[in-house]
Amino acid sequence: MDAAEDFDSTGEPNAPSRQDWEVAFRVLREQLSSREGCVSTVVLGRALRNNGIRDPHPLIVGLQLYDPESSRERDGVPEPDFSFRHLGRSFYSEERYTLEVKEQEEATAAFQSPGGGSPGYLR
Repeated sequence: MDAAEDFDSTGEPNAPSRQDWEVAFRVLREQLSSREGCVSTVVLGRALRNNGIRDPHPLIVGLQLYDPESSRERDGVPEPDFSFRHLGRSFYSEERYTLEVKEQEEATAAFQSPGGGSPGYLR
């Protein structure tokens, strides 16, 4: 492999190309659709490799940090045709994200309420 192949058009080493981003958004949408709105970063990484992405790590990190507002200003990052969120080690559809956050808030509230939490701890 030639050293020039390690750089994209922005000159950043191993930065995802526009085509890589398009593949990443397509694969993420497909995975969310086929997995009831939730896909782990590990499963997404495997799916990206299966779709021709040699090193999915930069894309996964980019997806975790993806902000639709600021991404409109960045060259090379297309806008996805769906909404998604990231929480912990997983990506979620908007609907599933709302449910997940609600469940986590309820679990936290139950833990913090009198009688909640682990027996003998924090009482």
